[in-house]
Amino acid sequence: MLRRFALSTATAGSMALAVGSPAMAIGNFLPISTSVTAWTATGAGPVTASSANLTIQDVTNGLTINCSSTHAGGTLHTSGSGADPVVDGLAVTPSGCTGTMPPTFTLTPNTFLGAWEVYVISPFPPVRAVAVTGVSFKTSSLGGLCVTQIDGSGGASSQTGQVNGTYNNSTGILTLTGSPNLTVAAVSLGCLGAIKKNDVITVTGSFPVTSSPAPIIS
Repeated sequence: MLRRFALSTATAGSMALAVGSPAMAIGNFLPISTSVTAWTATGAGPVTASSANLTIQDVTNGLTINCSSTHAGGTLHTSGSGADPVVDGLAVTPSGCTGTMPPTFTLTPNTFLGAWEVYVISPFPPVRAVAVTGVSFKTSSLGGLCVTQIDGSGGASSQTGQVNGTYNNSTGILTLTGSPNLTVAAVSLGCLGAIKKNDVITVTGSFPVTSSPAPIIS
């Protein structure tokens, strides 16, 4: 989800990370712990990435959704404080999503309060910890009979979800490693109890950068 750039960070003790984009100020209000106080980047511009293994798992009941083709794109910025996103305007488009029960899903990210954002939360090279914020999405299956809303602690459609991950300079891959606060915030009766409200959700997968050249964080 990034493009090749040189990024330097300054460190301090853990601090609360506020939202740097006014468009996300309503939906993405949860503090993020970060040891980065400032960063600079070169090569700002449109950035894209693609994943063949995005996985959304209902940890509570073991239901797994695998998406075979997911595209992401956003805007890389040149500098900011620890409270500013390195990438904002992040649009994510999952497709080819199948599950263990029901068999086929459509995933639709919610971005009505503003698109998702990427923050650097650790300065340690060569692999840096990152967080994707503003995460919120809807799943639909069984011809639209089973609909769920996945979100953070702010509730359905609040865009308060977060997905943690890492970015590797050597491979140019952003890896999503899990979610600290995602749950099923709402669920329709058509899901027939297979998916329940408050089920714990996690998101994993790898996103090789497709824009060239790939990022370098230094």
